[in-house]
Amino acid sequence: MEKSSLKVLFQSVLFLSAFAVISVGLSLGLVTDWNILDHLAMVDRFHSGGNLYSGMADFPTMASSNYFPGLSYIIMGMMWFIPDGFIIEAMHGLGITFLIGFFIVQFLITKDFVKTDLVHFTALWIFTTLLILNNWYFYALKFKPDTLALLIGLGALYVLQKYDQPERQNLFVVVISSVILALPLVLKQQYIAFIAGYIVYALFRRRVTSALSAVIVASIATLVISHVRSVENAWIWSVTVLADDGLNNLMIWGYEHFKLSIHLVTVSIILLWVAGLKSLHPLARPIRFIIDDMQLLRRPWAIPLIFASGASFLSGLKSGGNVGNTELAIILLFPFIFLIFKGIDRNISVAIACVAMMISTADAFRGIKSYQQFGQAEAFFNGLEHSKTENVFTTSDYYGVVRNQRNKTGIHNWHHEILINKVGDDDLPAFIHNRNFAYVVLPAFSPINVELEKGFGYEPVYQNNQLMILKKDGGV
Repeated sequence: MEKSSLKVLFQSVLFLSAFAVISVGLSLGLVTDWNILDHLAMVDRFHSGGNLYSGMADFPTMASSNYFPGLSYIIMGMMWFIPDGFIIEAMHGLGITFLIGFFIVQFLITKDFVKTDLVHFTALWIFTTLLILNNWYFYALKFKPDTLALLIGLGALYVLQKYDQPERQNLFVVVISSVILALPLVLKQQYIAFIAGYIVYALFRRRVTSALSAVIVASIATLVISHVRSVENAWIWSVTVLADDGLNNLMIWGYEHFKLSIHLVTVSIILLWVAGLKSLHPLARPIRFIIDDMQLLRRPWAIPLIFASGASFLSGLKSGGNVGNTELAIILLFPFIFLIFKGIDRNISVAIACVAMMISTADAFRGIKSYQQFGQAEAFFNGLEHSKTENVFTTSDYYGVVRNQRNKTGIHNWHHEILINKVGDDDLPAFIHNRNFAYVVLPAFSPINVELEKGFGYEPVYQNNQLMILKKDGGV
């Protein structure tokens, strides 16, 4: 390897290492987030003899995810070699690893159809992730399975397109890559859009091996869906309860996207001013840009990514979606966005990436502080006296606080009541009282806490900036 190439590689690794360190701090501040904890609760329930997903009438129920069970399977595998007390932290570490992997795959994709400077690409990607698309970035740090699913899918697609060429065709690799490309559907429902996009591309190629690959991908996807339907209650949680959620409040959705649009337009104008208006020339010929520059039909990237991006954007319109869905849609198209901004001077891209990391460092320190508060709350709850006749009421976010006592006390999940039994916030204090929960662990400033104190005989025994622990009838 030439000295200049080694220098570029060293600079890029240095950038990514700094980005990873910042991500660790931010990720630790997210250990009280529902995504990993829902899947962890599912695994805990399964290991205690219950179903992976809770039944409709279960009580107490812990938690169930609204996603397909793939992440739970990963946690089951990790529990073979990760100590139980570190499983949450290990999952967050794995999430950061997969985020870096997603970056690498995006670089390889971009490099496949345009000459790309590694340092330049790394710097722009980090800047975009930290300061522009930070909602998606936090999604990835929370280990929402979209990033992992697309990492696996794009990685399989990268290998597939290398070995589905006349000059180096390998039927075995094509078959295995096709199988792997379809499997991430077990992680997230919306991944079906990526699969559909690939099938469309494969059929457009009108080659025997591409058609074979499309058949394999469709078949494996069908088997995955059949498997999910066979897991008791999985289809109810991941499809049925979401089907009638309706649309987001369009005023709120519009306001969030207005802010994102202003942010994107402002940054884009600045970057285009730096890069020069010549960078916009491709957009003056949009058809040629899509067909030739994006290599719509010559390379397998564009159509699957466009399909996945569109699905992500549309899912943000549904109740429960937010601007993070739109940001995921944007980052999926980053290899093509890079075509527009690749004319930015390399030194400038490095400078703005450094600024982005310096700004994010303060948030990383706050994340570490939040993690310490989580540990203190967990230690406090573990120090309380518990019995198997007691039940604890909590949210998915705070399952990690009470989890170590799951063999001593029942744990009931708030979101089960919201999604399954349709218990509203106004009815919740009476529900908690009637079910005679010994402890309640809820967000610190939830108005439900006040009602439980004033009207139902609950007394706060612990509070930090994140949560409050209340005990029935006072005392510790």
